[in-house]
Amino acid sequence: MTEQPTTRTRPAMTTDEAMAFADGALGAAGHQITDPYINQLRRQRLEGEISMDEYQRLALAHIDAK
Repeated sequence: MTEQPTTRTRPAMTTDEAMAFADGALGAAGHQITDPYINQLRRQRLEGEISMDEYQRLALAHIDAK
């Protein structure tokens, strides 16, 4: 049995391109992320500095604190 890799690879795009793509998709659905802290977390997630679990935990804690 072949084991599946535990990490994912990213398509060849810059962080800024990935942010713009996500912002476009959100905009097409009528949504927008304007909070600077959440955008910083998004960037850290895209750059692999934090995990998805960390991103979700930190973003939700920030939102709940407001």
